[in-house]
Amino acid sequence: MNALNAYAAGYETEHNKRFARPAPGGDCHRPLPKWAKTIDDVCQVKSQRTIGNDWTVRYNNRVFQIQKWGSYPPAKSKVEVTETISGSVSIIYRDKTAVFNKVATF
Repeated sequence: MNALNAYAAGYETEHNKRFARPAPGGDCHRPLPKWAKTIDDVCQVKSQRTIGNDWTVRYNNRVFQIQKWGSYPPAKSKVEVTETISGSVSIIYRDKTAVFNKVATF
């Protein structure tokens, strides 16, 4: 065990001498693309969810109630839930932004 620890310490030093590179100076962030108005346009998570027969969508330990679009239940239709880096959530149903309320948090 001691021999292995001594070898690892020496290997790390030699490895760093051989492969280490200094970090570049200054700001390394890239500017936003021209099509993006805010950072939320770029940094977002999209996921598909199923609408329950009571017009609810479960996402990230939360339940959202979508405003009904008709008298019939959605029959397990799919929606796309988008959450931005700032925390705002939008729900797309049938290619339109759905109106919804948060009804529960777990």
